[in-house]
Order: sequence, then structure tokens, then C-alpha cells
Amino acid sequence: MKNKTIKQLLVTVSAAVLSVGLANGQGTVLFDSFGTTTDASVKDQSGQPIVDTANYLAQLYGSVGTSMPIDSLTPIQAAGSGGNEGSPTHFAGFGGYWLGGVVQVPGVVAGTAMTMMAVAWDSRTGATYATAGFRGHSDLFNYTLGGVGVPPPPPSEIGAALHSFQVVSVVPEPSTFALLGLGTGALLFFRRRN
Repeated sequence: MKNKTIKQLLVTVSAAVLSVGLANGQGTVLFDSFGTTTDASVKDQSGQPIVDTANYLAQLYGSVGTSMPIDSLTPIQAAGSGGNEGSPTHFAGFGGYWLGGVVQVPGVVAGTAMTMMAVAWDSRTGATYATAGFRGHSDLFNYTLGGVGVPPPPPSEIGAALHSFQVVSVVPEPSTFALLGLGTGALLFFRRRN
């Protein structure tokens, strides 16, 4: 009985130490679209820089590894140094920029290479990037994470690949319309037969 209690205590202490170690070694990225070497202005549907601070959001997507496919990237939803960074960030209200600050990437340690992209969307057309009717994303770029207590790589690393992009209407592919037409035709055909 004592051995079981001691083992449980050791497992609990080990897990606590591991979680503290992972938290301290957590990777970071500077998620700003404007800086000394970064100028990635985002345009709205009309081609104008986004200045709407209430309705447009930006977020960071990523996946461990370099040159990963776009469908492997997922939203990074971690708390950053200033409070809400990492979760969707509102635009700053000037020139189509957001200032997301230093974002901690959960479960990924400093020095890890990742494939990333920035996304933006009009939250009036969907609560998330995936569901929004008006959205856009940057090109994919590789980024090596900094760490807690260690500054993230200079903005020039993200700035070299993070370029301006536009939020556009998400239009269904023609094949979607074709399937819709076939389905409607089949329903009408079977309805007439009955």
C-alpha cells in the first residue's frame, strides 16, 4: 500500500516538474504585421487597408516542420505577453496592420522550426477564419521559435515572408454548384415519379 502511494506521489511530482519545464521552454513568435522590417498591410474587400478595429481579426496558424502543406496548419490559441495575443487579434486601426505581440506557442519548445501563415477575416461573416465568408491569408513561411526569457527571432525573419494580402469573398467552387444542381434535379425527378 505504501509503495503504491509513493509511486503515485512520484508520478504526480514528475508530471508537475515536466509541465513547469515545458512551460519555461515554450516557443515564442512575434506576431506583428508592422515593424522596422515588416510591412504586411492587409486590405479589405474593396482593396483599402483595414482600419476597422471592431470587426476584422487576424490570427496565426502553424504546424511543426518546414514547408508543411497548408491543410496541416492549425490556429495557435495561446496567451501571449500582453493578454490576448495568440487568440484572434483585432486590427490596430491604421494602415491595415495588427500588433499581436509575443505569442507563446503551446506544446512547442524554443528553437523549433515551424511552417506558419497569418490569416484575417471579417467577423461579421463568421466567428472564425474557417467559417468566415470574407477572409484571406498570407503566403506560408518558415519560422524558428524563440523562447520565454529569450527574445523571439528578429522581426526581419517573419517580415521576409509575411507580405500584404487581401480579405476576399469565399466563393464556392463551380463543382459545388454542379452538385447542388444534380441534387435538386434528382429530388424533382423522384418527386414527380411519386
